[in-house]
Order: sequence, then structure tokens, then C-alpha cells
Amino acid sequence: MYKIAVIGLGYVGLPLAHAFASKYEVVGFDIAEWRIEELRKGIDRTLELSEAQVNEAIANKMLFTNKLEEISTRQQLNPKKRISDNVYHSYQIFFEYKESYYPNSNKPNNQ
Repeated sequence: MYKIAVIGLGYVGLPLAHAFASKYEVVGFDIAEWRIEELRKGIDRTLELSEAQVNEAIANKMLFTNKLEEISTRQQLNPKKRISDNVYHSYQIFFEYKESYYPNSNKPNNQ
């Protein structure tokens, strides 16, 4: 079970996740599938982390994902704080709406 989840792996989230990964189990979440694929290969297009630093985070068992269900399961949450279903539903609606108006908006600029 991961102890810390960092949402958004851009120029703020990725270095933050890397810092936490030196002491804690971390899952880094980003909506962009291409971003997750690059990070899993040790590539950081933002240049906030070197390839060695990304690989260090991976070696420390940091997980990069774009799947909400990998952040936490409903059973792990306090029953009084179970908002995960609503968040997940809102997330799906937002991105379906966004993709209908801005197709391919989650792809890097050069693709």
C-alpha cells in the first residue's frame, strides 16, 4: 500500500514526489498517459529531474500511474471520508467533456 499520492507530475509535483520517495512509498498520478510512459522509461520532458533522479525514484518503488484505482481502494479509506467514488465520477465527466471539445489535449505539443 502506498502512503503518499502526488497528483500531477509537472514541474511542482514530480520533484515533490521524488523528495517524498526517498523516505516513503509514493504513487505519482498524472492524467497524461504519455507522461506516465515517459517517466516509467526515466524521461522527464520538463527537465525538473535528471534521468538518474527519475530512475532513483523508480528504484525506491515509486509508482507512476494515470489510473485512479491505483492511488487508493475504497476499502482503505475511512468510511466518513469516502469521497473517492464522487471524485472518480467527476474526473470521468470532466475528461469526457474536455476531450469532446479539445481532442488530443492530453498529448504533448509535438505529437
